[in-house]
Amino acid sequence: MGRVRTPTLGLVCARELEIRGFTPRDFYEIEAVVAGAAGAAGEGSLWYRPRGDARIFDPDRADRIALAAASYHGPIEVAREARKSVPPRPFDLPSLQKHAGKWGWSAKKVLDVAQALYERHKLITYPQAETRYLPENLVPSAGNLLDALRGIGELAPQLPAVPVIRKGKSGLWSDAGIAGASHHALMPNVNAPNMSAAVAALDHDERTLFDAIARAFIAAISPDHEFDETTLSFAVEVPAAPGSVDVVRFQARGRVVTRPGWKAVLEDEENREDEEQGDDAVLPAFANGDTVSCTSVRARPRQTTSPKRYTEGDLIDAMHNAWRFVKDEAERERLKEAKGIGTPATRDSILEGLKRQGMLVLEKKNLVPTDLALWLYKLLCESAPELVDPGATARMEARLDDVLAGSADADTVIGEIADRAGGLVARLSEVAPATSPTFKRPPSAAMLAAARNKAKREGTRLPRGAADDAEICRTFLGPRRLASAGPSEKQFAYAQKLSQETGMDLPEAARLDAAALSKWIDAARSAGGKDLASPKQREWIAKLVGEGAKPPRGYPDRIGASDARAFLDKAFGKKAARR
Repeated sequence: MGRVRTPTLGLVCARELEIRGFTPRDFYEIEAVVAGAAGAAGEGSLWYRPRGDARIFDPDRADRIALAAASYHGPIEVAREARKSVPPRPFDLPSLQKHAGKWGWSAKKVLDVAQALYERHKLITYPQAETRYLPENLVPSAGNLLDALRGIGELAPQLPAVPVIRKGKSGLWSDAGIAGASHHALMPNVNAPNMSAAVAALDHDERTLFDAIARAFIAAISPDHEFDETTLSFAVEVPAAPGSVDVVRFQARGRVVTRPGWKAVLEDEENREDEEQGDDAVLPAFANGDTVSCTSVRARPRQTTSPKRYTEGDLIDAMHNAWRFVKDEAERERLKEAKGIGTPATRDSILEGLKRQGMLVLEKKNLVPTDLALWLYKLLCESAPELVDPGATARMEARLDDVLAGSADADTVIGEIADRAGGLVARLSEVAPATSPTFKRPPSAAMLAAARNKAKREGTRLPRGAADDAEICRTFLGPRRLASAGPSEKQFAYAQKLSQETGMDLPEAARLDAAALSKWIDAARSAGGKDLASPKQREWIAKLVGEGAKPPRGYPDRIGASDARAFLDKAFGKKAARR
């Protein structure tokens, strides 16, 4: 369990229970076909289909609306408007992981491929982006980047002649938009040497991800999408309560594109969205005020659908926008400021950890909680609900804000958190059963591979059920020799960071052994010339810099441990806790 891992598991379990308890409901959408005078503008369908709780669940009301529409003879309202839409901003890491989740990619795979594009190929900017804005000092590089992208054949036809620069928080280039963030939005690297040759050398996955990042940036600096939108409508009165009527308006909407703009770059996805919204309907050429008659009407039955299971990309997005799952307004705002639970750099490892623990399994592209996860979730909801509540993170962050503001003492706040954690542990110890129930869960990929290797060596077959049941697989493998504990997620993430900064390879042996990894970290620190700040120190420093503090030497990625301690001592007015 953990401050991020447990509420993340809670999101998946709550969604799963909602799906399992879902009962479909019938509702109705009313289609009215209207026609003008003989030989005039033809005929077309207009709809009354309210959304959400306003949907028509009562069949008697559906019949009354259909009956009122069937006798309509009168003017039709026609509204035409020239409209435009601005492009979405480029990806940050959470939105990229959500996007790639549609391909069936795990969050870890997205980050791994993005790291390769950044470190090995030098083709994109730092992948652990925390915002979808770009700093204003990069505006002059937009034209140079377009020139570099022109050498990539598949992208060249989509490039605008000149970049469209949209500044401010409503646009793309905004210093205010990146305030408090260590890394700006993802974009192709304008300084990449011979970009076209480097792109041609990418493997399939690398090229797929680079293409998505490049297209998102190209769209963001392309012209607005412009279209003429036409809306047809007429209203009828429907008897409601005695002595009263409801006014129901039937509508149809169609669009004619006058300038594709940025949607030509993201054509497939955007066209699919328009089709789903019914905005591509071909409308009859009525004029405003033309007299029409309803020639037919139908109450078309529909059925509500259950919520969808999370893909890894969806869950990353839910973690990033965890405020949506909190009711208290102050806690919602604090979670928005904190950008959810977890960080872009750690969310993929949170999901991998839950899968390794046997809490989540993948079914096609979707994450499904195991019976063990649902049992734990139920236990926590009944006895320690704050552990699965994303709002608990907001409350903790609020108390840490009090320390920054000087209205609370750090030792006091740490004591509060420790006391609360102790109380939760005691409570769970009281209510948890003496032995946890036994649940069947599949073996890990490594365990199954080891079992298959053993069967091959011994010239035998895997026992029946070993491929689906971890216990059967473990029994077949037999007692294993004692090994040192594996590294923690934080230790491994810190080592990866050092590897990137120093250029030192991270040996496989160190990846699997906490003690070996600790020695490697010490060596990497020495090679780097100084003892570097810990991830937690860097997190606090980034928060303080975002609030206006002067950055320490080496900010953001090469801050020495002593510089970090001095910076934090000064910021808090007392000695920072030594690790």
